[in-house]
Amino acid sequence: MPDNLPGLRDIHIPQGLSDFPMGYGWWVIALICILSWVLFKFIRFTIIKSKKRYAINLLKNITLDNVQKSASAMSEILRRICVYKYPQALVLSGNEWVEFLNKNANKGTALKSLCNTINIPISKSIAVGDEENDQHMIKMAGLGVAMGNARESIK
Repeated sequence: MPDNLPGLRDIHIPQGLSDFPMGYGWWVIALICILSWVLFKFIRFTIIKSKKRYAINLLKNITLDNVQKSASAMSEILRRICVYKYPQALVLSGNEWVEFLNKNANKGTALKSLCNTINIPISKSIAVGDEENDQHMIKMAGLGVAMGNARESIK
């Protein structure tokens, strides 16, 4: 039987493994994670901007020809802003009114957010109301008006 031991002397034992540099697979995974995060942030930014653009377009389409229709449209915009800004708020609404049933959400805050969104000073806004939940909005607006049938505490 031939002796193979002299031929094995040329085999070298590899050195210990190192954590860096990482293999190509880890770089691919890291790149996928970073790209996913960037894509998520971009989509979120786009959604937020599209909601603002939608609200601004709704405001641009409001005309003062029909006051009741205009008030209803503005009420709908305020309701949407409050629902978006305060998702925990319970909102009841009809054609001409909006009720917010959460201590953290009120119409005054919604009016302030709306004015910030459309870049007008709150001092140039007008608020009309007749119920207790309109009190914050009437106080915050530049011109607050209580309806003739409003509660005495609002007047």
